[in-house]
Amino acid sequence: MWAWRWLAGLALLAVLIGSLAPGHVTVVPFDLPDQKHFLAYAVLGFLFVMAFQANWWQALLVVLGLALIGFGVELAQDVIPKRYFRWVDVWANAQGASVGGVVGWFVCWLGRGEAAKG
Repeated sequence: MWAWRWLAGLALLAVLIGSLAPGHVTVVPFDLPDQKHFLAYAVLGFLFVMAFQANWWQALLVVLGLALIGFGVELAQDVIPKRYFRWVDVWANAQGASVGGVVGWFVCWLGRGEAAKG
């Protein structure tokens, strides 16, 4: 479980650095803004749910927490050169966190079911 926590922490750090860097700094070599937001937060959702081996309630809290972080990052971008607040990015962050959280919860749920059988 500690490996999931390290991965989740490193992924969050990478997303924050990439999101809060000035707009002229290229962190990811491709330009699909909405898809990058969705993918980044889907990975975060999955990793954090796995890190906590979350039940459905904890997974929901992870998703809500990541959505709030995504909203906060968008607000912070409004004062960073060549960065802008966009509602579509907030939406993509929340949707990605939701999908990643659900997938992570399902993997945890399957693992608990297998553990109960053994």
